[in-house]
Amino acid sequence: MQHSRLQKYEKSKESVALRQGEILSRVVQISLLPESIDTGSPKVKRVTHDYAIVVTPECDLDWDFKAQHGKESPGKLIPNILLCTVIYASDLAKRINNDRPLSKKFETRTPWQRTRQNKEERFHFLERIGSDLDLQGEGIRSLGIDFKEFFTLPTEFLYSSIAAGLTQRRSILLQPYNDHLNSRFAYFQSRIGLPEDHQYTEGEILPDGANDTALID
Repeated sequence: MQHSRLQKYEKSKESVALRQGEILSRVVQISLLPESIDTGSPKVKRVTHDYAIVVTPECDLDWDFKAQHGKESPGKLIPNILLCTVIYASDLAKRINNDRPLSKKFETRTPWQRTRQNKEERFHFLERIGSDLDLQGEGIRSLGIDFKEFFTLPTEFLYSSIAAGLTQRRSILLQPYNDHLNSRFAYFQSRIGLPEDHQYTEGEILPDGANDTALID
C-alpha cells in the first residue's frame, strides 16, 4: 500500500466555528414528511448520516460564529449550513461499478479508477484519516462523495447537535485539497445541459503542419 507523503488533514477543534472542509460524523437531519403537511399533525423523518463534510464558505462560517457570540452584527448570521453526504470509498466503488460499467472509450481505466484519481466530475475521493488527525482518536477509512447528495441543516440545530454529543467533529481537509473539493462541487452544480452535443465528423482532424484555414469553405 502506498503511503501519503503530504498531510491532507488536521484534527478538528472543539468550541470554535465550523470550517469549510470539516468532516463530521453521526450528522442528524430532520425533515418534514410532505404527506403530513396538511393533516394538522405534521410528522418528521430523522436520518443520521454516518459522515458529512461542510461546504459552506469559511468566511460565512467565521462571521456567523462571531455573530452568534455577539462579536458581529446579526446580519452576519447564516440560517443554514451546506453539507455533502460522505460514505466509505468502498461503498462508493460498488455503487459506481454497478451503475457505470466499463465503456469502450475508457477501456484502460474503470469508472472507479477514474473516481479514485478525482477525474469523474460527479464523484470525489478522500484518502483515509489517521487516528492522530481525528478529534475522536479513531481514524476513518477512505471516503467518497457523490456531488448529487447534498443537504442543508439549520445552523443553530447543527451546533446544538454537536454540543449535545449527537454529532461529532472529526477532521478538517487542508488546502489546497479543500479548494480542490469545493471547486469540483461548484462545477458539478453549475453544469449546463445541452439539447445536443457538438458533432464530430470523421476525417476532420488535420495532419500535422496543415493550415487551419483548410477547414474553412
